[in-house]
This record gives sequence, C-alpha cells and structure tokens, in this order.
Amino acid sequence: PCAWEVPSSSCRVHVTGDRKSLRTHLNEVHGFVSTGRQSVRCKWDGCGRTLQKENMVRHILSHHMHVKVRCDSCGKELCRRDVQTTHAKKFCP
Repeated sequence: PCAWEVPSSSCRVHVTGDRKSLRTHLNEVHGFVSTGRQSVRCKWDGCGRTLQKENMVRHILSHHMHVKVRCDSCGKELCRRDVQTTHAKKFCP
C-alpha cells in the first residue's frame, strides 16, 4: 500500500510495484509531479530523505516497496533495472 504521508496519516491505497502506476498514483492522488531536478523531501512514512523529484519514483520502488530485479545470467537479485544492466555488463557478459 501507498505510505505517502497525508494530513494525520498515510495514504494506504494499494499501488502496484511498477514505475508507471506509482508515478500516476503520486500525480493523480497526491499532486506530486515526478519531473525535474528540484530537491524535495520523500513523504513516504518515516523517510524524509531529500532527493531530486525525478528520482522519487525510483527511490520509493527500491527503498520502500523493495521491488527487485534478477540478473538473467546468474540470478542475482538487484535493486534496480539500471543496476542490473551495469552488473550484466561487468560480471555476466
């Protein structure tokens, strides 16, 4: 469930662990537009980390929703698709 802080509680609406649906939910329900390099505070319950707006969805998926990807070659579990690509190039050519 979404744990984006709203006045006096957390949202708690079910969101799937994919980039598009999370981005849409944050925009339509919370008015958060995830584009630009402006520094903002993560409003996920208990976080408060400051990061660029354009990285918020990636941050929530990897740090709060614990969405993982697997290396197709060795099966190692990695935190993000871009990390998987780098891993595959360096360690599983």
